[in-house]
Amino acid sequence: MHILAGQGADYSSARPERLLQLVDDDEKDINLEKSMMERLYECNMVVANLTLPSNLFHLLRRHTKTTFRKPLILLTPKAIMNDPDFFSTFEDLDVGTKFKHFIPDSETTPSLDVVAYMLCTGQVYYHLKRERNIRHLKGKVAIVRVEQLSPFPYKEFLEDFKKHYIHRSAESSGVGRVVTKGGSNVLLPILEAPSGGIRILSWRGRCL
Repeated sequence: MHILAGQGADYSSARPERLLQLVDDDEKDINLEKSMMERLYECNMVVANLTLPSNLFHLLRRHTKTTFRKPLILLTPKAIMNDPDFFSTFEDLDVGTKFKHFIPDSETTPSLDVVAYMLCTGQVYYHLKRERNIRHLKGKVAIVRVEQLSPFPYKEFLEDFKKHYIHRSAESSGVGRVVTKGGSNVLLPILEAPSGGIRILSWRGRCL
């Protein structure tokens, strides 16, 4: 679904907004008392967009070891495997580790120096992280990741993030259209297609 990587108007987007419109995870009816396993049992499908190889292992293991079965949609593109920062350690697969629905920014500690919180999902995390380093904003901008889009990790999300959501897709498509409710958004202009068909323009759109 991501095979063209921005080189064409069609087949270069997995259309996550259409998948997320099909899930029964309602942000208007949030019960923070329910465990994630209870929510998995009640949901109609699981949608994920991963940033760690270890999380892929844990997600597939959880999917096979549960006593019930739900459709699993994985939006992670193959191109992310070429990213030098896309790796996990043996400790991430050790005894006691598990799937992470939500990953806080381990490089930024909560302080008055933090001026922005960015919530993202998938490959865009690595683009944002590199841009943060280039602009010397480390320690000032926190970038947190949502690995599981449905059921959405509301509890972890509400504890760590309350203001901003970053997504590279146009406002008319992508995860941002479905997930973003309130708060501030930094999105690309509305487009008729997820990609203009010119690779250099697609990459230029990743620069904030």
